[in-house]
Amino acid sequence: MKRRSIIGLCVLIALCVAFFQAPAAWLAPLVRVASQGTVEMAHSWGTVWSGSSQLRIHRSSKESMLLAQPVAWEMDFSESHKLKAKVTLRSAALKAPVSLSFEGTQLAVAAGQYALPVDSLNTLGAPFNTLKPSGSVSVAWPSLTFTWAKNTVVTLPNNLALTLNIKQLRTQLTGALNLGNYTLNANPKKAQNWALELSTSDPSSANLLLSGSGSVALLANGLLGTPQFELQAKAATPAAQTSLAALLNFLGRRQGDVYVLKI
Repeated sequence: MKRRSIIGLCVLIALCVAFFQAPAAWLAPLVRVASQGTVEMAHSWGTVWSGSSQLRIHRSSKESMLLAQPVAWEMDFSESHKLKAKVTLRSAALKAPVSLSFEGTQLAVAAGQYALPVDSLNTLGAPFNTLKPSGSVSVAWPSLTFTWAKNTVVTLPNNLALTLNIKQLRTQLTGALNLGNYTLNANPKKAQNWALELSTSDPSSANLLLSGSGSVALLANGLLGTPQFELQAKAATPAAQTSLAALLNFLGRRQGDVYVLKI
């Protein structure tokens, strides 16, 4: 009996160690299912309870983007008796730590802003992969609540609006010339579709004035469909017209002093 007790105690200790030292990589299947394949944990460190990982974002089945700055997390189960759990996310790319609160079948995500890699626009396909734009790119989101059904399908919140901020935009065709700052808003339109609106953030300091509108659909597998978008580009001044000639001619068909590109 004594020997059995010792063996049982050793097994219990081993299980406790395995529970509290569970590797962070064990979260990968959960993240993949919850995001419907959109987010992948590429490289992980630490444990399930306190760790970090580099994330890979899949825009389509053939296009993905590896986020250079890892995201670290810490889990808080102090209210587990209420079936609640809180996770705090930290990253050099986050403007401030973001909290995630789990309760039952709901996940509440606090508002936040994440700085994307400078080459992130290249993953959007044509014409970006040819222009090779660079600059300061970040995406911001409001407070959101996601709901899981029994079949693990995620119900997206109605206010899933995203804002893409692009500052000091440059392209391969314009070299070191700062084109300007721009904002792309993606707002829920209906079902799994977003309306897209592009505008020049500060026209008075821009060399290139951009505006546009369109839409993009979220497919059943969680990936983005092909955007439908009409872009209008215009030089801010006659002097800028000369510097931007190659870019404007590449962007699309000229209509007066405006160049129109349909994506």
